[in-house]
Amino acid sequence: MKKVFYHVFVDNNDAYFDTQKIAIATARKLKKDGERAVRVYKKVFEGDEILKEDCIYSYGGFPY
Repeated sequence: MKKVFYHVFVDNNDAYFDTQKIAIATARKLKKDGERAVRVYKKVFEGDEILKEDCIYSYGGFPY
């Protein structure tokens, strides 16, 4: 069975959400709060295997 997660990450911090709406809202809040780099990836899993990974929101340089 396939499962979709939304991975929000900034420098030294990661979070996973079940919905795109919450993930994007979180990313926008992090940006507003001063994070210099924010990314949101949509990840499709089947079991422990990542089938697909797409960046759906990006701000700033790449987080470390």
